[in-house]
This record gives sequence, C-alpha cells and structure tokens, in this order.
Amino acid sequence: MKINRYNEYASYDGEYPLSESENVCIITFLQLWTPHLLFNIHSGIRNVLLPWQCTLDHVSPYYTEMVRIANSVSSEYHVGSGAHMLYSAVGTLTDYAHRCLGVPLTYTFEIYNDNNLTTVPSESLSSKECIQLFNPSTAISYITVIEYWLWVILEFAKEATLKKSMFTIDKNLELCSKKI
Repeated sequence: MKINRYNEYASYDGEYPLSESENVCIITFLQLWTPHLLFNIHSGIRNVLLPWQCTLDHVSPYYTEMVRIANSVSSEYHVGSGAHMLYSAVGTLTDYAHRCLGVPLTYTFEIYNDNNLTTVPSESLSSKECIQLFNPSTAISYITVIEYWLWVILEFAKEATLKKSMFTIDKNLELCSKKI
C-alpha cells in the first residue's frame, strides 16, 4: 500500500498497472468507444490540469488549444499541465487516455476546496481536516459547486465539439510501453 500524505490509507496502486477492477472497466470502455474529450474529476485545488501529469519534460500537442478552451469557459481556476502546477503523478487516467488511447482532449478538474487553494498544502492534514478542506460543508455550498461544475463541463463539451475536426484520435498502444 502506498502512503498518501493526507490519509495513509487513501491510495492503493494495485498489484500491477491497470490491475484494479474500476481501471479495467474504464479502460475497456475507452478502448471500445474512444471519445475526443475526457474529464477526470477530483476534489482538491481549484485547477484544470492538462497532460502531462507524469513529466515536466513534454507538452501535449494539443496544449495550446486545450488552454484556449479552458480559458474561454471560465477564468475562475488556474489552467496548466499537472506536473507543472502541482506535482508529478504517474499513472493518471488523463495521461493514459491521451497518450495510449489517443483521446486528444483530456482534463483533470480539481473542483473544490474550502480555501480556494491553487497549490497543495505543505503541511500534512488529518483525515478530518482533508474532509473539511475538500468537501462542501453545507447542502447549499454542495449544490452551488455541482451546478457550477456541471455548467463548466457542458461548456467545455460545447467548445470541444465545435473544434472536434481539429483533433485526431490516434490510438498507439505501443507508446504505452515506452517512457515519455
């Protein structure tokens, strides 16, 4: 079990890549029906993260257009590659879908935190502090967050659909066996 600095039991990477049943379901679905747009939704840092989250050395070929789409929808969050904005994270859904399955537009939305943080807290947090920081505490604030991000997702989908012909879905599973 991998230790997570916020909750020592929060992260388990599985026995090997894509070994967890939820990963198998998602990847199988994406292999059967490759979309041109994919969202991975987290509670966390009020950012929109783009590939690559696993390295600082590369930029997605669609990076400029992904940033343009994000900025055209809203300016209430920061936009950029996950590795540059937060930290390097190996094995993310968005990187895998972007690189291996050819999904051209992959975004990770960090949709909520109580303090409008845009960076990871430097101190370790207890489970209770994490729950308070990363989850709305009232029904009103919960509904407000859901309504806002539902609107954001629909606007992203509209913008991406208008530009769909610009993007190529290029499945290349061979790339997945090589490091970026």
